[in-house]
Amino acid sequence: MGEATLAGDGWQAVTAGARGAAHAAAGRPSQDAARAARGHDGAAVVAVADGHGHPQHFRSEAGAVLAVDAACSQGLRRLPALLAAAAQEPQPAVRRDFVPQLVEHWRAAVAGHLSQHPYTEPPADPLVPYGTTLVLAAVCPPWLLCLQIGDGDLLVVRRDGSSFAPVPQDRLLDGGRTTSLCQPDAAESVRIAAVDLRGADVALVLLATDGYGNAQREDLWQPQVGADLAALAAEHGPDWFAAQLPLWAELCASGAGSGDDTTIALLLHLSVTPERRSPWTS
Repeated sequence: MGEATLAGDGWQAVTAGARGAAHAAAGRPSQDAARAARGHDGAAVVAVADGHGHPQHFRSEAGAVLAVDAACSQGLRRLPALLAAAAQEPQPAVRRDFVPQLVEHWRAAVAGHLSQHPYTEPPADPLVPYGTTLVLAAVCPPWLLCLQIGDGDLLVVRRDGSSFAPVPQDRLLDGGRTTSLCQPDAAESVRIAAVDLRGADVALVLLATDGYGNAQREDLWQPQVGADLAALAAEHGPDWFAAQLPLWAELCASGAGSGDDTTIALLLHLSVTPERRSPWTS
């Protein structure tokens, strides 16, 4: 069953992940991670990360866990006050005052992990083995902050089923390589968007590692997925999604899907979902 986490006033997060069939066949662990957290002031942060699969990133599963931990801890600590102070246009303040702190917090966490698990043969750059992407969504009313480095998907879905990808595309992605938290200029590669919730009528936010998008049959899959998710949110509550999300992740991660590790997170607005409990909830 997926993990459902109360994530702030009016919002709930649901996360699930599955090891890719290709990773299982090779005896490799899942290199994805997900985390959701809430603050005492109505703030909510959800993050997914995808550790890189190349052999030089041989600690990327740890890097991904450290990335979502950093996103949630730093997001709850810094974003509410930062977004409240930048009421009209929060993106410059986020880029100046939050992104560098997030990257530095991840690097410090990597250093802490290294102190407990030192390399037998140190690489030229100690960060590279921990390389990972990161996708983050944070609700700090009235703002929804979206942040991403590397590949993966971030989709904002409106109540009427229409949807949009909030962050700009990464010009450096070529299908084989991705930008990463481990690169020296990681902060410059982070893409940011802020959505004003007062006028956007947001029903939910989808975050996923690239195993999800690569499993879709259509290249332009986002409009139909957004419409389907909005319809499901109108019919079912978060507990239903918590039961279904692992099944969706398993299907995407299977040989019939992408075969890659797949992690999915939904940030659901509870004003959209009905008040009901799933029969699968214990």
